[in-house]
Amino acid sequence: MNGKHTFSLFLGLAALAAIALIMSPRALLARQDPSAAMEEKAKEQAPTTKPAGCEMCNMGMKQLETMAKVRELLTEAKGSAQTAGATDAVSKIEEALKMIEKCHQHMHAMMKEHMHMMHRGMMGRRMMGKGEEEKMAEMKCPMCGKMMAEEPKVVNSACPITGKKIDPYDVPDNLIREFRGEKVGFCSPNCPPAWDKFSDAEKQAKLDAVMKPSKPAKAAEHHEHHGG
Repeated sequence: MNGKHTFSLFLGLAALAAIALIMSPRALLARQDPSAAMEEKAKEQAPTTKPAGCEMCNMGMKQLETMAKVRELLTEAKGSAQTAGATDAVSKIEEALKMIEKCHQHMHAMMKEHMHMMHRGMMGRRMMGKGEEEKMAEMKCPMCGKMMAEEPKVVNSACPITGKKIDPYDVPDNLIREFRGEKVGFCSPNCPPAWDKFSDAEKQAKLDAVMKPSKPAKAAEHHEHHGG
């Protein structure tokens, strides 16, 4: 088999791999082995007392790992094609690499949105087993190396002016201030202007007051002892 036919065969396999990446793993499973698909469906319907992680996240990570492997193979093939002077093959491989990158960006965005919606707060902790929430937060994309979980927009979960709880993942931009290299969030439009009037020492003291979890507990204990 000559080099031209070899590259044509490889490109055909690469195209099949790209199509497989776009399709959902369950669709592939149903096409390849109907009995395996039935077994997978039975597992989903079977009651579980403790979920062993998030199925969607596990599937997404496996798919991203496959993308990374396919990209590596395509990159190696591109180098071989360039060495052989097969310019047409190089062009086709570059198109396949662009397809893989497009799939990666789409999958990464979908997983990030899923983790934001399903694994934050009490709902996420109920769905996940003990310690699994921390593992999810440390997951990195096999394709780009970036963190899969959404990072909070601000460092605090309570307003340093009023002490009210805020969602550090969903603070409007107009309620955020930069302070000593960190972003601080507030609960209402009246708080940032009040914050701006404080000295740096006063700002640090107010931020420390809402960042330390022990202080609210002591305040609650003091409240109970005095029958307030």
